[in-house]
Amino acid sequence: VRWDAYTRGGFASMPHAPAPVIEKLYASMIQLTLFTIWVCFLTVVGSWFFELSFAVTFAFVTILIVFGHVITLDEDLKGGWNNPEGNKSIRNRSLLELVVKLFFSVVVWILVVRFPELSGYGI
Repeated sequence: VRWDAYTRGGFASMPHAPAPVIEKLYASMIQLTLFTIWVCFLTVVGSWFFELSFAVTFAFVTILIVFGHVITLDEDLKGGWNNPEGNKSIRNRSLLELVVKLFFSVVVWILVVRFPELSGYGI
């Protein structure tokens, strides 16, 4: 039986190696979680402050998200803060994110208008 630094009790163990893909996914999950918490917070506080239902307040929050992306869109375009080299993939990803956010906002508003009984829930 051979014993060295990487075997313990006859079982091989791997030395520690960084996993950049896992770290990136973990960072993305944290960002998504914080964003979700922030949206829920805005929805609840907005519902309380403006005396609106959760559905209507959430629909307004989706508009704010789209508006915020439109305002900062120039940062992802050629020569912008996030894209000084003019990388087309950064620009295309930002535009795709904007389209998805806009589509989601439109769907939420359609649901709020089509189902007025959703307006019964709020603070």
